[in-house]
Amino acid sequence: MRLSVVYGAALASALAVLGCADGPDLGGIDEVELASHQSASQGDVIRRWVEHGLQGVRTANLGTPDAGRLYAMLTVAMYDAVNGIDRANGGGRQHALVPPTGAPAGVRRDAAAMGAAHAVLVLLLPQQAATWHALRDSERAAMGSSSAVTNGESWGVQVGHQVVARRNQDGTQNAVVVPAGTAPGQFRASFDARWGNMTLFGIQNRETHVSPAPPALTSSAYTTAFNDVKALGQQDGDPGRNEISTFWLAEAGTVRETGLWLQVALSIAHQEGTTTSISSMARLFALVGMATADSVAVSWETKRRYFRWRPTTAIREADTDGNPNTVADPNWTSRIGSVGGTPEYNSGASTFAGAASRVIELFYGNTELDFCFETDLATAPRCYPNVLAAAVEHGRSRIIQGIHFEFSNVAGRTSGRAIGNEVATTRLR
Repeated sequence: MRLSVVYGAALASALAVLGCADGPDLGGIDEVELASHQSASQGDVIRRWVEHGLQGVRTANLGTPDAGRLYAMLTVAMYDAVNGIDRANGGGRQHALVPPTGAPAGVRRDAAAMGAAHAVLVLLLPQQAATWHALRDSERAAMGSSSAVTNGESWGVQVGHQVVARRNQDGTQNAVVVPAGTAPGQFRASFDARWGNMTLFGIQNRETHVSPAPPALTSSAYTTAFNDVKALGQQDGDPGRNEISTFWLAEAGTVRETGLWLQVALSIAHQEGTTTSISSMARLFALVGMATADSVAVSWETKRRYFRWRPTTAIREADTDGNPNTVADPNWTSRIGSVGGTPEYNSGASTFAGAASRVIELFYGNTELDFCFETDLATAPRCYPNVLAAAVEHGRSRIIQGIHFEFSNVAGRTSGRAIGNEVATTRLR
């Protein structure tokens, strides 16, 4: 077993709640792959274009929710392109967004995935179109110019265009600005809550997954969480805490928090040999993409609803919160020097981690997949005994960074796990 780098008590608690009732084994790897035009590495096309999408987000410096939406559209387009051909050949599964009507049989599925991904990225990140064209042209040259390639790519382009068209009015086009609050407990900056209105990708009802109200400012639960982040969330020179803080940090110019779990899935897919199956690769990443994007919608609605202040404000203004057990420190600064750009409750990062980790568990039918992976700002990979352990550490990193309370971490992970469970057990069956 690789070295675990998570907090044992938090992980044990999470496993006790979630690990014993993990639901059905959905079977991550298709038992039978369609033989036509199949190669041992054909699933690598999904990996490559996911990585291209991650780089596109870095280059464009998209925000966390916008990145999550792009990842979902990219992965759904590749899945529906590949799955449409599987359906035309007599196999396949449920579609995600674009029905398989008109999909050609006997064509190259890797060409279809390429065409779909290229179309989505050109439409969503047109300023990088020259890059997308060059990547497509390189892959097209390697595939050759057969009708199986040409017709496969053409179908994929159709699917990519349809995915973008179907999401053109998905509630994210216009800002929904909530003004800054001034009362104790309220977030101190304006907040664009549009992402809470985003049309869902996989779950039926966001209300089902919105977190319950956070603890009152005068409660013992709030006091405990306040003192926790006050002690751990400021810069103290501790190398272990600094490493965790930096590893999970996904600020400007990175893949963002919504991309971290695509990086996890890429590592696990490589380790588990999932790239040998293009259908399985497409389904894995579509499920992760859909669940992560829906986690954005649920978390942003939760943030809008409760509009709670961040730890920096809470600690500096503790003499206004009505709680005699919280002590103000007007000079307190978070470890990463940031207050946080959205309302505190719940933690978006914890919600994304919960959703993606649950999808991966159910996809592989295994809650004990040990793995290592590396993030954009990491100096070295970190290793985990299972995906829930990584999700626990991801959530806990927000307290160490000084930008979330522990109750927001727990609420986010609980919400995310339920979202991931619903997506993985009801979609793409």
